[in-house]
Amino acid sequence: MLVRDPDTQLVKSKSEMLVLESCCSGKIIDKLLVQQRNLQQDLELLAGRSARDQRCLVKLWLDHLGCKHVHGHNEKGETPLFLAAWRDRPNKAEIRKKLITWNSTPLWVACEYGHLEVVEYLIDRGAEVDAVEGKYDRTALFSAIWCGHSKVVMCLIEKGGATWIKTPTKFMFDAIYGKGNMEVIQYLVKHGADLNDTDGDDGGTPIHKAAWEGNVEAVKYFIHCGCPINGTNSRKETPLNLAACNGKLPVVVYLVEQGADLHVIDAHNRTPCDRARKSGHGQVVEYLAG
Repeated sequence: MLVRDPDTQLVKSKSEMLVLESCCSGKIIDKLLVQQRNLQQDLELLAGRSARDQRCLVKLWLDHLGCKHVHGHNEKGETPLFLAAWRDRPNKAEIRKKLITWNSTPLWVACEYGHLEVVEYLIDRGAEVDAVEGKYDRTALFSAIWCGHSKVVMCLIEKGGATWIKTPTKFMFDAIYGKGNMEVIQYLVKHGADLNDTDGDDGGTPIHKAAWEGNVEAVKYFIHCGCPINGTNSRKETPLNLAACNGKLPVVVYLVEQGADLHVIDAHNRTPCDRARKSGHGQVVEYLAG
């Protein structure tokens, strides 16, 4: 037997290590004909083939070898399905860090790297969608939103039943601070994110965060949705003030063209141009003062 007790048995055989090494790309082989009498030979063949065509063996491990998706590991603490959630043969030290130090499961990592097929398969096999895990004690949905994988986000909510309806605006801030993917942002708005809601740091709304991050497409979308262009946070900072302070010239140009107030002052009596000058953003200063 190649796999004995998946909770306690370390992975040691040559064929098992070949499978571990090949389980990195994030795609699923749908049909595998594995017979017990030729298991080791088949594993070696499939491992070699998958290394060439960038497919992994998630289905093999779950359906044919009975490996649980969060158990069964080698001497380095790596599970086959954890490796299967990664693509392109990532650094092994980084894998171990995410698995052991961050306490991440395959679903969390598959969501982080946008492996939709693996996510769907793990959900079908009973992966706990709302489990709080990882370095930041967040769910797999946070991982997908932060990394901007819109199809994975939809899958977790619509197929996996991820609990999120009470905090769509919180996830909006995560989407902006992360990759800023517009499909994710628009999906969150469509499903109830309040663009007038504020975070707990400075009372800023999503448009303030998008302006600071330099996400001009998000700023355009929020303006289109009716967000006030000169709205202020608790520090009396407008989106223009924040974009100027952080040197985000494309956002500055767009806001000015849309009629943003150039002379509005924040809680410390600073205009957008003052903020840009203080922060050393010469191009922004030149544009605003020109």
